[in-house]
Amino acid sequence: MAAERKFDMAQVRQYMKRYKNLIEMARSLGKDIIEIENAYAFAENAYRGTARRDGSPYIAHSIEVALMLVEMDCGSDTIAAGLLHDTDDMTECTFEEIGKAFGENVERIVRQAAAIKICLRPDFARRGENDDVVNERRTRIESIALETPDALLLASADRIHNLRTMDAFDMRARLETVRVTNDILIPVIREAAQAYSLVDRLRDACLKAENDSYDVIRSKYERLLSENRRALDRFAAFATQEAYKWEYKKQYGVRVYFRDRSVYSIHNDLLVKAENRRDVEKHINKRTVPLQDMFFVVSDKCQEPPEDVFFEYYKKLHEGALVTGEKSAKNLKPETFGFTVVAFGKSKNSDLNYMVGADRYENRWRVFCEREEDFRKFRHDYGIRGLKERRKNRKSSSSHMIKVYTRSRERIEIEEDATVLDFAFKIHTSLAYGADHALINGWKDPVPLYERIYPGDMIEIVSSTALGSEEYVDKSTFRWLEWVNTRRARKHLIRHLEEKEARERAMITVTDRETGKSVNIVPDASLPDLCFELDPERALCFKEAFVGDESEACGPDRALKNMDIVRIVYDETPNAKLGWLRYVRTDRARQAIIDYLEKKEREGEQKENSHHS
Repeated sequence: MAAERKFDMAQVRQYMKRYKNLIEMARSLGKDIIEIENAYAFAENAYRGTARRDGSPYIAHSIEVALMLVEMDCGSDTIAAGLLHDTDDMTECTFEEIGKAFGENVERIVRQAAAIKICLRPDFARRGENDDVVNERRTRIESIALETPDALLLASADRIHNLRTMDAFDMRARLETVRVTNDILIPVIREAAQAYSLVDRLRDACLKAENDSYDVIRSKYERLLSENRRALDRFAAFATQEAYKWEYKKQYGVRVYFRDRSVYSIHNDLLVKAENRRDVEKHINKRTVPLQDMFFVVSDKCQEPPEDVFFEYYKKLHEGALVTGEKSAKNLKPETFGFTVVAFGKSKNSDLNYMVGADRYENRWRVFCEREEDFRKFRHDYGIRGLKERRKNRKSSSSHMIKVYTRSRERIEIEEDATVLDFAFKIHTSLAYGADHALINGWKDPVPLYERIYPGDMIEIVSSTALGSEEYVDKSTFRWLEWVNTRRARKHLIRHLEEKEARERAMITVTDRETGKSVNIVPDASLPDLCFELDPERALCFKEAFVGDESEACGPDRALKNMDIVRIVYDETPNAKLGWLRYVRTDRARQAIIDYLEKKEREGEQKENSHHS
């Protein structure tokens, strides 16, 4: 059992912020928010007072694991399992209790992920002395993953975050964990599961755990990116623009993507150049390290090798120019980049060949030429392809799907009969609710929300809200139901319209017995919520209350009902406690309590410091 401690408000605020990010991302992807919120509440209660070795709240680790699973677009059950995955080991909670609360599937994922973790314990002898044990554990993990593929994703996400947060462990423990990951987990994911993107993240996390130069390399690389970001972005815009204008674009299905590199891949480059492993960070500069990866992707239907197609396109990169400025002859400013292939290489991580290209500013890129299927397999697929393909009842999710793109050139897969409004829901529900029209493929003419979209379209939604924001001017109407064709959009829209209608009539009314003042408040609001509506200045002084004709006083956990009449008793001074955050339902009350507790903690620290001085 981990040590118990009381966490300061900064730690609480940090993991609550990450939890909010988790919910926002899950909601935008159409996950079951109620299940995820219930799993968080269950885990938060189970982990109460439990700390990791580095002193952080244990629930913070579970939130980070769940966030990774959301990024992989796992199902709601798997995300919930991510929040719950250590409760059986670190608390008195049992698998059976998880199954009773969240169902058989969540229990199975948690149980099988725990079995994989047992196989990853670093308790066998040095490399090469126990090959039978290693093979036995690989076979066991593959068998578990074949039965429950999402358990492998959960165990991998757990291992990634553990590797990233091993600063409190000695180097021997770190190296043992890295060795087991490299000897057992990564081979299963790479060879049996074919989840290559997951392999990349695991190797990067291993490097962070075992190599003290990781943070130095990352810091220097991020500084290089920052110093050259404008030039990199201009070249990306130029290369993408040339690809869209290219006369052979439709024939070959060409797409161009850019991505920042992992520290692991940069470290591998530096090892070739450095005579001493300790000196690798000295070689980080843009003349020796390509700053980004460029992916030149052709359609699977293209008969020509991707490399041959690239060298047709290469002429445009070498000779073409990016035009910036206003559309008048005086302000046109053509900028040439003189992109030139200067070297060839092979990725140690994926065994893929690449070219090194440089522009006249000495910025460099690794250029990978790939077919669409390979690009998807090596760069995007966090799923367990190999395992799922071996399941007899695997369902295909790629049929009747088209690929479209956001303004930032992010690829989005959506049903072939989707409309502009369907696309908006695919990106973010809040963006959709505030949507007005779209701009497609750079044209300035507005496209209505009911218009159908087609493969290869680049779509910009014009909305009353910024992406990721929860604040928007709600423009949704019941007529919108005629404008959506995807199940996801219809599901969210129906729920939103129902909630929108219900909100107008679902507020409860509560009356203060002393003043006769009545307020409308959310259902199941707590007594502190009511205090902030009735008398914000004294709300933090809440002591107890009497509801209706009850003679027994109620505490802050009492949930209010419609038409309740309440007499509130206040203390002379504020006495809000951390536990109040478990009961309040309104953002106003929650924020005020957090601000008060933080202020109280700072005052205590100042008083203690002045006492010692």
